[in-house]
Amino acid sequence: MRGLVVPWACALALLGCGGTPAQDPVAPRVTATSTSAAPVTDAAAKPALFESDVAVATNQAPEPVAFRAALEWLVGSEWAAFVQFGAVRLPDGATSFDSAKRTVHVRLDADAAAALLERFETMPLAGRRPPAWAELLEELANQERGIVACARRTELLGQQCIPFEPEPFRLRVAGLAQRAVLQPLYVEGVPTDASGKPLRKAHVRVFESSDVGLLPVAGAPVAIEGFADGHRVGLVSSDDGEVTFEHPGRGSALSVSFDVDALLGPAGRSWNAEPLRVAARPLQHARTALVSTERARGASSSTATVQDAVVAELRRRWGSAVAPLPPPWDGQVRGRHAIDAKLAAAIADGLRGAFDYLLLVESDSEFASQMGQERVWFEARANVQFVELWTGRTLQRFSERLTASGIGEERAEAAARRDVGAKVAQRLVSSEAQRVGGTGSTEADSGGNAGLSSRGLLPLSLSPPGAIAGFGEWGRAMLGECLARVVCP
Repeated sequence: MRGLVVPWACALALLGCGGTPAQDPVAPRVTATSTSAAPVTDAAAKPALFESDVAVATNQAPEPVAFRAALEWLVGSEWAAFVQFGAVRLPDGATSFDSAKRTVHVRLDADAAAALLERFETMPLAGRRPPAWAELLEELANQERGIVACARRTELLGQQCIPFEPEPFRLRVAGLAQRAVLQPLYVEGVPTDASGKPLRKAHVRVFESSDVGLLPVAGAPVAIEGFADGHRVGLVSSDDGEVTFEHPGRGSALSVSFDVDALLGPAGRSWNAEPLRVAARPLQHARTALVSTERARGASSSTATVQDAVVAELRRRWGSAVAPLPPPWDGQVRGRHAIDAKLAAAIADGLRGAFDYLLLVESDSEFASQMGQERVWFEARANVQFVELWTGRTLQRFSERLTASGIGEERAEAAARRDVGAKVAQRLVSSEAQRVGGTGSTEADSGGNAGLSSRGLLPLSLSPPGAIAGFGEWGRAMLGECLARVVCP
């Protein structure tokens, strides 16, 4: 950055530089009354580098207005907004207030400009930075601020200054931006009801990826955009790194990003982190978890005949397979005749939206009759509860009972259990079709969340190895298929 000379903005629209209105609000060429830094013995004869009359509102004091106008001319409006003024008074003789016209006259000569530049370099930074990142971000901001002050001294006062070397800090901040992670709690989107109204608030968590995993970041400023009326919401992450906000519902997708203006202000070009898209989605039958408790003649069964029949029939009818409810939740559900709304909601939130529904099936079978030496009849029974997890509502509750025959007890019993499983699935699909007024399948997923990077995102660890062995090959395959997109620290 040696030899850097930066053109700077004029002040607000009310201001001019040497009486000339600003032509570019971002970085116009400065037009000063004089750029001479030659020493003058008579203070009154020193040429003005900046002179302007600034309007003062009735609810404003003239000193802060004059101070901001002078600072915006000197270092640009972005940097003037990124420092905390504290005591806001220019040197004696630099301002005069006309109470009748409600204007303050501001005049800066070389000495006043030099004093204001020195003060600018020591003003506390505005904005907000997480404690874990504050030291690095403030050091970069101070380096960039020093470059601005140095360039203005050279341009206005003809002074040479020690060059700053911000590049190492820029690289470190760029690396931090790559490690910064915004992660939604509900990975595939905020769930909505049939009318499109969200069933939960949106939750986004702020992490920093490290060698030991994802570390929550407290105090991180986050900006949320994409609302229909165009407004922008600024939030700060909690002690556990979480940000919570209302989502407009289905059909809307919000953009969540780090608030770079709060983090670094005008020095924010070194920060380049990908925003997170938080969408809303309808509930889907494809997100159904299954807990099947099977007995044979009153004792626990070593096979999953009813479960397999339910899965096969639902795959055929809905075009997707249900998946077993993973540990530890299956242990809290298995053996219950029904689940309540509190447990249902805990499952939905605990699994981060992996499932929308829970199908609870309890079945048993017993000998019915026998004809001759070989033909045997068995009866199978099933009690069913189908629950919407987000609300805890029981959508379907029914029982099925039927009899089947076979050559020998083993075949007859297996046939009865297969048939009752298929009958359960058929009745569920039919009942759900009537409830939703369609084919029995809820709407297709409308997109879910995007913008997730693989940086530091780990597969959801639901259980130790072998914990789902009891589900068999189907269970392991379906669980992996259903939860493959779910991530957590």
